[in-house]
Amino acid sequence: MLPRVDGPTATSIDWFGTSLERRFVEANVRRMSFAAVQAAPYARSVWMIKPLRYCPEKFDLLQSNCPSCGKLLGWTRSLGVSTCEHCEQPLLGFARKLPIARRAAYRDIAALVDMDDERRKNSAALLPCPFRDWRHGDIFAAVVELGALAHNADRASCRDLWRKLAAGDFSSLGDKGIFQGWDLLKGWPTAIDELLSKIIDTRRSSGNLRQVLGPIGRFCYSKSKTPLCYLVEERVGVILRELNLPLKVYSRSRALCSERTNSIAMWDAMREFNVSDKLLKRLSAGGDCLLEKSVGETGVHLFDRARLQTAVELGFVDKGYP
Repeated sequence: MLPRVDGPTATSIDWFGTSLERRFVEANVRRMSFAAVQAAPYARSVWMIKPLRYCPEKFDLLQSNCPSCGKLLGWTRSLGVSTCEHCEQPLLGFARKLPIARRAAYRDIAALVDMDDERRKNSAALLPCPFRDWRHGDIFAAVVELGALAHNADRASCRDLWRKLAAGDFSSLGDKGIFQGWDLLKGWPTAIDELLSKIIDTRRSSGNLRQVLGPIGRFCYSKSKTPLCYLVEERVGVILRELNLPLKVYSRSRALCSERTNSIAMWDAMREFNVSDKLLKRLSAGGDCLLEKSVGETGVHLFDRARLQTAVELGFVDKGYP
């Protein structure tokens, strides 16, 4: 039984009964565990999954080059799974092992793309809602995407990061990224909130919302929304409301669309506190009471009600709304 490709230009394949993005599958290079082949001479389908760098059976680093001649192993010509097709030497050798402390989690992650549907279901059952009800291929994609976010949270620019991931280059995950993504799913939403808070708080003086979000923007500004994008975007809105950052919000952003608690719009503030729009705009420039400022034809200022009321009562804002 082999994975079925839905079409020559398909972005996903039928991976033993579950849909899996094609970028995750290495179909040209033969990746293998020498130790696993010595124990049982057959190729494991999970070795084809590029973000998985270790064998979930023997936990050694997967190899794609012959240890004798150094040439890349492939599928077009083979003398057997345990023999190099170039020098015809047996594929033997030792590879770096995955630390013991990480093996249980790695086995659960790899089970998401196992050919056995029961193993996939058992792995998904370890996760909270809504992830446990997702397609297993989508869960695996979420692990990879969030792992890349966590592992590269401190990068100044992540434009090339997401491009490489989309093209099937997962080197940016390193050894820890896949585990960080798994931990974020298992600890949802507390774990993702902590990560988002750290990223946003570190970049809070960067300027507009897109600059403050940095690598998180990939989930908020993507043209093709995935279920994960909507979930992350929702958590971003929560974090931004908690931090009360004075940001310019552009029309394409949905991260701050939900209503803030204890907030008040400019026109309501003019009537309620009897202040002019000019004075409120001057106050918003300082950012002390401003929560959001959108730009464009439907631009709106949103203030923190309690802070604005305090400013008015203390005389920081002159009254005189006509």
